[in-house]
This record gives sequence, C-alpha cells and structure tokens, in this order.
Amino acid sequence: MSALVCHGCGQHFDPTEVLAFACPAARPGDDVDHVLEPVLEGRSWPTGRESNPFLRHRSLTLASRLVDDAVLVGIVEELDAAVAQVDGAGFRVTPWTLCEPLGCWVKDETGNVAGSHKGRHLMGVMIYLRALEVCGRLDRRRPLAIASCGNAALAAGG
Repeated sequence: MSALVCHGCGQHFDPTEVLAFACPAARPGDDVDHVLEPVLEGRSWPTGRESNPFLRHRSLTLASRLVDDAVLVGIVEELDAAVAQVDGAGFRVTPWTLCEPLGCWVKDETGNVAGSHKGRHLMGVMIYLRALEVCGRLDRRRPLAIASCGNAALAAGG
C-alpha cells in the first residue's frame, strides 16, 4: 500500500483519498512543516526501456494510484506531445557522465526540455493534476502556487 506521510506530524494518508498538496492535519499557526511525502510500498524499480522517463517510471508515481495504466500512458503521451510542440522535443532519459576531476557521476540535464531539470518537476505535477482531473477529483476553483525564481511559475501559469 502506498501512503502520503506528513513530514511534520507523521500522520499517514491514503493517496487515493487525500490530495498531495497539503496535510489535512495542518492548522494555522501550529508552526509545523506539514509537507506530504509519498511512500510507495510494494513497488519494485521499473525495468522498462521507454525513452520517456515519465513512461518508464510511471509505476512509481501517485498518478498510477489514481488511474489505470492505459489512461496514465495516454496522459503522459498527451502532455509530452504538447511540450514537444513548444520546446521542439519531449522528455527523454538524460545521461550520467563520470566527472574525473570531481571523482563522481553527474547528471547532464542540459539536453532536457528547456535545458533544465525544472521541467521534470513541473511535468510530474501536470501528470498528477491530469490524473486528478480524469478521475473527477480536481477542483479548478482552487488556486495553485509554485515556488520559483519566475520562469517556472510563468511557464506553469501559461
């Protein structure tokens, strides 16, 4: 069983019943950082070879708990095609490279959408929002906020 666990108060919530945006136990002025963290139990690491990382790792997402696999694949493909229409390419697995001078492996995200890792985060959020919409749980009247230096928030708001 997967769960959403509040980092601040430790309560566990069913991800099919509680939205991942805020802990239901949060109270104004309680001075607790009620950030929900997904805990995906009973899931093995995906072994797929899809070039799109959101398809390859879809079984590890909260969206996979909301909609069936065929619907989730459709959501990812639809959103990725929209991104490709704007950016010229969709999401693909990006390479790891051994950096000899530092003695460590580095992830090269410069070939990613918009040349940054930020697009991956926003794509994950969009997949979750679309899954909520498909299963009738998205309240479009509820405002969303994004913490950003500006460009990610501007893109998300567009």
